Amino acid sequence: MADVNAVSSIKEKSNLAAHPMHVIVKGRIESSKTHDGKRSTKVMTPAADEYSRPQLVEIRSKQRVGESGDLVTLNCLLGGYQRKPYQVK
Repeated sequence: MADVNAVSSIKEKSNLAAHPMHVIVKGRIESSKTHDGKRSTKVMTPAADEYSRPQLVEIRSKQRVGESGDLVTLNCLLGGYQRKPYQVK
């Protein structure tokens, strides 16, 4: 009986990221700040292996996602904007 619940839980999670531009972010909350009524939370994801660096992702939301140091798994919509390319002078 527990196996059936685990399989349905896995299917539900896989359907969350099946839509275009939807991602699941899993990591630890590093910091959080508010600007103009929007919350901006920095989440540090685990490193892929012992030789690579962990990635830092900024998530914007209307409500607080958690406290600093909390481990979270969030369903997010990928977005952003392109900045000017860096040029060495």
